[in-house]
Amino acid sequence: MGKLKNLFVVASEKTEAIHGRKTCCVCGETKPIKGFPLRKDSPDKHTYYCRTCGNAMSRKSYKLHRRQRIAETVLWNKLHPEQYRTNLKKYQSKPETKEKIRPKQRIYSALYRIRHREVYLKNHREQQRRYRKKHLV
Repeated sequence: MGKLKNLFVVASEKTEAIHGRKTCCVCGETKPIKGFPLRKDSPDKHTYYCRTCGNAMSRKSYKLHRRQRIAETVLWNKLHPEQYRTNLKKYQSKPETKEKIRPKQRIYSALYRIRHREVYLKNHREQQRRYRKKHLV
C-alpha cells in the first residue's frame, strides 16, 4: 500500500505541475509553478522547494558559512584580478548600483578625511600644487 500511495502522490504532483501549481516540500503550501526555481534534472523541470523557502535556506547557509564564503571570494579575486576588475566595473557602471554606492562613498570619504586629516591635507596640497603648476604657469 505504501508504494501505491507514493505513486499516487507523485502522479498528483505531476498533474498539478501540468496545471500550473505545485506543492512545496518544505513549507507544504501549494503555489503557482512560477514560484519554483528551474532545475533541469527534475521531472517537472522545477525544484521541490518554492523560492521563499529556497531564499530562507540560502540565508541560513550563508550565516553558517559566512567567513568561509568571504575567504573563498577574496581568494578568487586575488587569483583572477583582471576578471575581478572587469566584473567590478560592469557592476559599478549600472545606474541602480551608482545610486546605491554614491551616498556610501560620500560618507566613507568624509570619514576618511576626518580620521586621516593630516594625510588628506598633505595629498590635497600636493594635488593643488600639481594643478597650479600645470594650468596656471
